[in-house]
Amino acid sequence: MAGSKGMELTHIVTGGEPGGGIPTIRDHIQDSLDVTVTEVMGIGDVAPSLFGECPQQQGMHFCGGGHVWVELVDPDSREPMTIEAGAVGELVYTHLTREAMPVVRFLGGDIVRIEGSPCECGRATFRMRVIGRRDDMFIVRGVNVYPSAILAVVGRFRPRVTGRARVVRKTTEVSVTPPVPVEVEVVDGHDADAKLRAEIEDAIHSTLIFRAKVDLIPEHTFGESGYKTKLTVKRP
Repeated sequence: MAGSKGMELTHIVTGGEPGGGIPTIRDHIQDSLDVTVTEVMGIGDVAPSLFGECPQQQGMHFCGGGHVWVELVDPDSREPMTIEAGAVGELVYTHLTREAMPVVRFLGGDIVRIEGSPCECGRATFRMRVIGRRDDMFIVRGVNVYPSAILAVVGRFRPRVTGRARVVRKTTEVSVTPPVPVEVEVVDGHDADAKLRAEIEDAIHSTLIFRAKVDLIPEHTFGESGYKTKLTVKRP
């Protein structure tokens, strides 16, 4: 489709937002523009690009060897974790070559899942997928929840919804009592009916194991973000 619109576009590299790693968002971009999508990630305090995804699209390879030492720690206890398939933790960075302003054991705030099995591309470094930000995480009855996981569920309901959603937090407390308020944008021309609301609530419950109270709102309500997309909003 990109070619039919006069664009010689075959590949899009995303970064800075979780969308490139969320299957429903990635599939929407690929299907709409007839392109392939991969993602990269860096951290401004350490290096602009430390992880990159190969054409296999099976997670981002660590590409900073020799310059940055990466560790994985438990997000709560800060105890070291083994970087192995299935591990979920927070990344910690130490810059090995910077001299003027060294960065030692810097907590980046990104919660990642380590991907398993060797990649067909032949690279031997570990692969990972970002599942959320530590400061966005909340707990529902003992279960850690990241707004990006809710976004992935909501994306299944395209084209009736835009794919944009956000969690409404009434307090700054980490623990949230269900049902969790979630706002979901509905595409113009589609009815914000009770049936769609119930379908999304059921999908969130079956996938993420907590109850949500979905509020369907008109398209463009969220507006455009000037920097990072806000996946949570505080409101009394």
